[in-house]
Amino acid sequence: LGEYKVKHYTAVIVGFSAAYLMKMALALPGSPLFNLLGGALFGVHVGFPLCLACISVGTALCYLVFNTIGGPFVRRLFVEQLARLDEGVRHHRRRLFYYRAT
Repeated sequence: LGEYKVKHYTAVIVGFSAAYLMKMALALPGSPLFNLLGGALFGVHVGFPLCLACISVGTALCYLVFNTIGGPFVRRLFVEQLARLDEGVRHHRRRLFYYRAT
């Protein structure tokens, strides 16, 4: 892997970033593993900013994916539960923090 990385540095960075972004966008577990792999492959000076950028962009992608696709699916699947939750939020609007904390 080390020899391949030296010969195809850009391809390895793009592949690593694509895999990390896909993992983050689909909310799959394994961030510590990717962080360690990024540090081992690229060192601290490249691996840390790369992992940080992938986490930031991947989180935004996760929000977009689940807001676009997951939101309507969840609303259709859990109609009664969401109606009860909405009613509770409306009823406890003044002290919403304490309502959600309990």
